[in-house]
Amino acid sequence: MAELEDTLGSRLIQRASRSFTLTDVGRDFLDHARAALTEAEAAENVVRHRGAIRHRRAQSLLPLARPGPG
Repeated sequence: MAELEDTLGSRLIQRASRSFTLTDVGRDFLDHARAALTEAEAAENVVRHRGAIRHRRAQSLLPLARPGPG
C-alpha cells in the first residue's frame, strides 16, 4: 500500500496503532477502482459470451460436416 501511495503521491489510508481508516482521497480512489473492476468484469463477460456463441454455432454445424454412412 505504501508503494501505491508513493506512486500516487497521496496518502490513501490513515494508520493508527491498531486500526486504519481511508482518507477522503482513499475513498475516492476505492470508488474508482471498484468501478474500473466492474467494467473490466463486464468486458470479460462480453468476450466470454461471444466465444460461447461461436462455440455453439460451430457445434451446430458439426453434424453437417460429418460424412453420412455408406
